[in-house]
Amino acid sequence: MESLAALVTVLLITIYGSGVIALALAWTSNRIAIIVSRVFSFIAMASGFWLGLTLMNGSSVVLGGIPVLLGVASLIISIRRNP
Repeated sequence: MESLAALVTVLLITIYGSGVIALALAWTSNRIAIIVSRVFSFIAMASGFWLGLTLMNGSSVVLGGIPVLLGVASLIISIRRNP
């Protein structure tokens, strides 16, 4: 059981981490960082939607909504700062 909990923890850290990385890179003006930020924002949004759809209980909206919001925020910031 501990290994399953560790696996779930690693998965959630990578899902949330992709959103945080995208949000951090959205503020830069480097062209490579902009591309990486947009890729990570799409990964965060897709994994957040996947997480929200697969859990289907009361906490799935919050658990899946956080990466989606991080991805959307980083995408909006990236597009507004660097068209």
